[in-house]
Amino acid sequence: MPSAGQVERATSALASSIDHAVPRDQAVRSGRLATARLAGKDLDGALDAANRGLGLLETKVHSVRAVNRLTKFDGYLKPYAAEPAVAEFRERLRALPAMAA
Repeated sequence: MPSAGQVERATSALASSIDHAVPRDQAVRSGRLATARLAGKDLDGALDAANRGLGLLETKVHSVRAVNRLTKFDGYLKPYAAEPAVAEFRERLRALPAMAA
């Protein structure tokens, strides 16, 4: 089991890698980062990352892999369903064009 410091360093490295990636990879990695942050009990950070990826899917890129990662992340949000920010994310995810999914 990784230590909290190891998890933080890995999450930080993933966040940094997003900034240097092409938009399609940014969308995919945002889903991975969202999942990692949620595993670290950082709901706000997780939603920030997920919404970044979602924004790219809404405006710049079409990536089935990114949609799949964000859909998987959405499944992890069940315990937080009552949170308004979670409901907003879910609504945006459902509104993606069918072609992206």
